[in-house]
Amino acid sequence: YALVEFTKTKTVAVVPTIWILHNKCWWPTHVSAERLVFMVRKSRPRESTWKKFTISVIGLFATYDHARKNLDKSQYTSDLSSGPDSGRKRHRRAPLVYTDSDESESEHSQHASKKLHAPVVPEDFPQGLASVGEASSDPQRDHDRSVTSEASASSSPAHASTRQAFEDAVNADAETETEVQPSMLDRRDKQQFSDFEQNTTRLLNILRYMQQQQGEVLNMIVKTLSSLSMAPCAAPVIEQPFSSLEELLAFDEKLDKEASNTLVNEFVQLGGSDGNWATKRILAYCMTDEVAAQFSWMGRKGKRSFSALKIAKLVKVAASKAPNSTPVIIEAAVKSWLRHAPERLVPKPQKQRSGSEVYQTADSE
Repeated sequence: YALVEFTKTKTVAVVPTIWILHNKCWWPTHVSAERLVFMVRKSRPRESTWKKFTISVIGLFATYDHARKNLDKSQYTSDLSSGPDSGRKRHRRAPLVYTDSDESESEHSQHASKKLHAPVVPEDFPQGLASVGEASSDPQRDHDRSVTSEASASSSPAHASTRQAFEDAVNADAETETEVQPSMLDRRDKQQFSDFEQNTTRLLNILRYMQQQQGEVLNMIVKTLSSLSMAPCAAPVIEQPFSSLEELLAFDEKLDKEASNTLVNEFVQLGGSDGNWATKRILAYCMTDEVAAQFSWMGRKGKRSFSALKIAKLVKVAASKAPNSTPVIIEAAVKSWLRHAPERLVPKPQKQRSGSEVYQTADSE
């Protein structure tokens, strides 16, 4: 342990030698006094977040208690080797001869001897140490807290030898630090790098999964487009929906293989979000509601069978190329569209009338 004086604040404290490097002392901030005393006693290693202060070493001690006993004495004198009774007898002193090197230190020593009371701890002094000037009713707590006071740097031979020994010890600690500190940093860097690798690997796995999903979607789109990539018709086979039953039946009888393939391509280009909507768009493209009202899927209830026509098979082939399309969905869409054809024939204003009025209007027509 070392008894040091902070150059800026002129206060003294006991610190472990591992907190000191040359004339700099690392000091923890924002810690309580009890925590600071515990850290000093245990000689906790210094941290890079601590603040550095310029100091001068007063003395070195083997134990914390020994250094703590000399802390009170250091506020009055920097010569810690003097005994308690050395100042009781009056001695005749010879005139002192001052040199240039001793003049400033002697003046500072005389000035310090006139003021025996400790100053108030400055605001910028490291937190955790109590001032001698602060009153305390708990002696044990005052003993545990480090005492700060105004002291002077001594140039006595004993202090010079002590300082030399301390500098040797600090240099040895510095050499040890250069060997140990990089290894501690290496472990910390390795841990951080390991965390970085894990996080990067996780993100790469997510990106790989997203890329796989997008690839599957693109393959599906390409497959759909390839099935729909038909040569556009030079002229539409069906220019407009058939408005009479005779025209539809005559067109169905004339359908051959070449015309059927062309008509399927024409139906496919109509599009549709799924099989249901694609089927309804094709039927509306082929016939009007007047013609559709005369058909049912199987030809029951006095209606013609739509499934028996050639065009019905072409509708199923074209609608099957739409997304989410199955034969069951296509047949259900045809049945529903044909069944609701009479309802679509009713003008929209008449839908607001009562049911009896609608039937009377249909009978009169």
